[in-house]
Amino acid sequence: AAAVAASSVVGGGGNSTAGAAAATLGAKPVGQDEQIPVLIITHARAQYLRRALDSVFRFRRQADRFPVFASQDGDDRDVAKVLEEHVQKGLLYRFFRFTPPKELVSGPG
Repeated sequence: AAAVAASSVVGGGGNSTAGAAAATLGAKPVGQDEQIPVLIITHARAQYLRRALDSVFRFRRQADRFPVFASQDGDDRDVAKVLEEHVQKGLLYRFFRFTPPKELVSGPG
């Protein structure tokens, strides 16, 4: 149901199924000028990331209204390359890289 509601927002058309889904989820209607950021979280699967990004950009109509951010969990070079390519093309607004510390502290003891 959530995917139907999201596709209605991106497509800009009215959809009674999407309206019912939004009501079920307790969501309020989205204003026409409201910005709706898209966040993609990724880890170590560059080919799936590329497909996901291409899909988002294929259906996104207003870049300023639907900015796309990505968060890379880890340091996979192929994933970083895909993200950099999309930033350079001006499609991906920004991406963040999270690399966990080599040694995790477990607390006192």
